[in-house]
This record gives sequence, C-alpha cells and structure tokens, in this order.
Amino acid sequence: MTAELRALAGPTELRACEALQKRAWSFGDIDVISTPQLVAAQKVGGLVLGAFDAEGRLLGFCYGFLGRYWNRLLHYSQMLAVDPEQRGRGLGLQLKRYQRERALAQGLDCMAWTFDPLEARNAALNLGRLGAAGVEYVEDFYGQTTSSLHAGTATDRMMVRWELMAAGTLARLEDRRAQPAPGFSVLDLEAGAALPRPSAPLLDRDEPALEVAIPAQIQELKRADLELARTWRAATRAVFQHYISRGYAATDFKRGAERGVYRLERGG
Repeated sequence: MTAELRALAGPTELRACEALQKRAWSFGDIDVISTPQLVAAQKVGGLVLGAFDAEGRLLGFCYGFLGRYWNRLLHYSQMLAVDPEQRGRGLGLQLKRYQRERALAQGLDCMAWTFDPLEARNAALNLGRLGAAGVEYVEDFYGQTTSSLHAGTATDRMMVRWELMAAGTLARLEDRRAQPAPGFSVLDLEAGAALPRPSAPLLDRDEPALEVAIPAQIQELKRADLELARTWRAATRAVFQHYISRGYAATDFKRGAERGVYRLERGG
C-alpha cells in the first residue's frame, strides 16, 4: 500500500494521533501521548510523521525525539502506531523508512526504541526488515498500563539500536537479506504440545550464533492460557538477559506460522 508520508501539521491532525493510539493500543487517556506533548516536541525538533490516504485520513504515525544514549546523540522513536484495519499493508515499514530519512536530515546517524520481544510481528519488522539490533533487555519497562495488549504479563522490552547508515541496514532496506548458517537453539517450542510451550532454556552455550524461538501469536496465547504466556515471559527474559549481558545481540528474526526465531550473535 502506498500512502502519503509527511509531518503532521497543526493541532487538528495531531489530535488524530490520540484517537489512533486508542484504536491501536487500547490505551486509556492516562497512557495516551497527548496533543500538547506532540506539539511541544515537534516545535523543538521532535518528529511526528504520518501516513495518510487519498482523503487525508491518518492511517498510522510515528513519534520520536532527540536523546542521548550510548554516549551519542540519537533519535529515540517512542511510538509507531498503525490503524488496526490497515495492518499487514507495509505501513509500519514505510513510516520507519521515512523516519530514518528525516533523522538523517537532522544530522543523526542512530535511532533507538524498545519493543515487546514476545511480539513476533514487531520483531520481524525491527530486526528482520530494518536491520536494527537488540542490544539491551529491560524488565517491566513501563510497569502497568491501561492497554489490554499489556494486561497479564510484565511489560518487558528489548531495546534496539539502528545504525542508519550501516552496511547491514542498507542491505535489509534494499531487501538483500544474508542467509547465515543456523545457530544453536537455546530456547524452542516443546514438540507435541497442544499450545506452544517453551523448552527448558539453555544458559551454558557459547557458540557464535544462537537461536531463540517464541510463539507466533502471543496475544492469542494470552487469551487461551495466561499462565503459559507468563511462562514464556519468564523463559525469554532468562535467555535474553543472560546472553545479552555476555556480549550477544539480537541481529535477525524470522517469523513463521507457528513460531518466530531470533538470531543472537556474539559481538553483533
């Protein structure tokens, strides 16, 4: 789907972001990024970028601001939201590519953001399509929120670093994905289980490349068996914290019908 990509202009368009956040994330008012916040951020160089249809309707937006982390200036991307009716049409990828262009125009060569590592769709975009790398794992980053998508499990997040001009980034954006040899599996789905259940995490490996599997649809699993979803949170937390603290980074993700698989590389 091709949409018009541009910065949002004026309070009316920015208020449409509030409504879209509620549709996309099921947020209550207290968790919505408000129009005054977006206006102020945009005034001093923050980016509020939208995807619009031919009638001018907001289909999705991304919001970010200047930050300092890893001892460098970067663009921190706080939110990417796409109307639920428009998902699966490539709007998220279009918005992130446009956000990259605008950050580069500001003289920045790095972007960072967080995502839920149990959400396979987000991992596929962030790592698989964009070429960002998961370099930190944060327990319960947001605490309790009003979103039904966050209900029942801790809001653990993986923080990614996106080197905007790196060769790997350019290769992914040009759809030139490398096909490295498979890594050693340190977390997988148990065979034969009615619902996807994690195997025992292996925390004693030191191969250059490792693999970590997750369920393909964590929200469906939460509705079917919340305790099992919590078990997945605990298992993936243990694996990611252990290996990232030892110099591994999440460098790729492949999404299938039943599961998704992270690739962790030492020094990645």
